[in-house]
Amino acid sequence: MWSTLPRHLRLRGHRFLASDSRILASHERCRGVGIAPELPTVRNILSDADLNRLLHERHELVGHVREVFMDVHPLLHNRSTLLLLTDRHLRILEIYSAPEVICRCADLGVRPGASLAESNCGTNAVAMAIHHREPSIVKGAQHYCRMFHGWSCVAVPIIDDNGELFGCVDISLSATDDLGDAPALARLLADKVSDIMRSELSPTLGASTQEPALAVDARLRKPISTTQMSILAALRQGMTCKQIAAQLDMSTRTVESHLEKLRKKFNAKTTVHLIALIVEGQSPVPCNGGEDLPCSHEG
Repeated sequence: MWSTLPRHLRLRGHRFLASDSRILASHERCRGVGIAPELPTVRNILSDADLNRLLHERHELVGHVREVFMDVHPLLHNRSTLLLLTDRHLRILEIYSAPEVICRCADLGVRPGASLAESNCGTNAVAMAIHHREPSIVKGAQHYCRMFHGWSCVAVPIIDDNGELFGCVDISLSATDDLGDAPALARLLADKVSDIMRSELSPTLGASTQEPALAVDARLRKPISTTQMSILAALRQGMTCKQIAAQLDMSTRTVESHLEKLRKKFNAKTTVHLIALIVEGQSPVPCNGGEDLPCSHEG
């Protein structure tokens, strides 16, 4: 899938941008339910008791998605990127980003249990994606409420094999940032959530739900050095390049150089492409005979 997805999105990416007519219609709905553009926070957030019940019902799915988010986020170039999962009622089930971003979102009421329905926080990508049942991008001032004007968001609905809408994956960036591979990554993550849900519901796949959603030490495919394996393992733990450098007693530039070599080894043009290959199970194995031996590019 990945080999065709980036080009497809580049050629047809404009289809995901919310049209002026859809934005205007959404703004009109917001005015109709009395949403003020100056609304400071999301209006509807579950109580702790109700949130605990909701998360308990989907604890396996949320746990696996959390692992996916934890694996993916450290590989992103922009650590301020926000990854978010909602159910079909637009309730946030999981949210992941840098700690300072999570705190800023919490101040806006964007946290687990909050509803991203238009009637609670105005025009946004998740509400548009759920409403129209297709990927949606809402940028900057297209949001009805000013509290979201600093964000650009890509939302992809999660639809199962029977056509039932489960929820949505959202990737949000600063409105001043280029969306880059965010649409491709959002599609990839939505597909991954669908795979996890399918595994949860199928008794024959029950064993697979016990595995991490992303694995760098299983389903081995391509050989890499011990150092590179250590770097990937540290990334899975949510460590930054700077933290990894300190742990492995090397410079940050050396860590970044190893990541660049990994992208070349897997023929990954971007870190998102590398993530896709790992998600699809093309995980690496250590080289035999030492860290400095050249590693094969053959699968």
